[in-house]
Amino acid sequence: MGAVARACDGLADLEPVRVLQSKLALEPHGASAPLRGIPAPAAVPDELAFFEQLRTWMQAFPPSEPDQAYQQRFALLGLLDAASLYADCPPELFQALTTGEETAKQQMETTLKKGGLAPVVNGWTLTFHMFDYNLDHLGPGTIDDPAWTIANRDASYLPRALAARGGLWGNHGYEAAYPMTYTDADGTNSTAAAGTPCSSTRTRRWMPSGPSPCTTCPTSTLSPTRSTVIPSATAHLACAATPTDRSPS
Repeated sequence: MGAVARACDGLADLEPVRVLQSKLALEPHGASAPLRGIPAPAAVPDELAFFEQLRTWMQAFPPSEPDQAYQQRFALLGLLDAASLYADCPPELFQALTTGEETAKQQMETTLKKGGLAPVVNGWTLTFHMFDYNLDHLGPGTIDDPAWTIANRDASYLPRALAARGGLWGNHGYEAAYPMTYTDADGTNSTAAAGTPCSSTRTRRWMPSGPSPCTTCPTSTLSPTRSTVIPSATAHLACAATPTDRSPS
């Protein structure tokens, strides 16, 4: 998908991409079989479905050992219980969970849009270090360097949550840049789908130019670029391209 994003350089390039996409299909391979390794959450009220999924899947896929001590703080919420208590949840716990979920969601949305954890330049949130939260699972090609990690593990949990909300599996800043914006040049929300960056059919905002504000990679330079009229189906792909891939014509 990244290759498709980098191949687009204007509206004229979008139709061949649509033709290519229309020829792609997913078909089952072999006989169908039940899923293995992913336990099914218990039936609970819709308002508690997130917590039941979290409880069930944490048992199957526990966090890294350094995170397990932090995880214990959620024991009082029933998230570490072997059996679910959410099907017949006590009213006080129900209220605490639903209220807390909504409060946390609003905090995440506000932080994503206001750029509280990343510099904002000309309306673009420069997320060069939003994926520095990985401290335990460093795969091939990952630079294990303090410049690309969040030293305070507790402080890394909010960026991890924001990455899951705004763009899971993002690369480190030394591999790719993901500048995001939620508004057009006039400051108007650029999408009818709240919380989705750069998905408007018309987003016009110049990327900043000059030296990068990133203190880790001060030699990098941002080229003056902008996102032009981009259909929403391909906008997120275009946002994943490096800034120089979207030069104005």
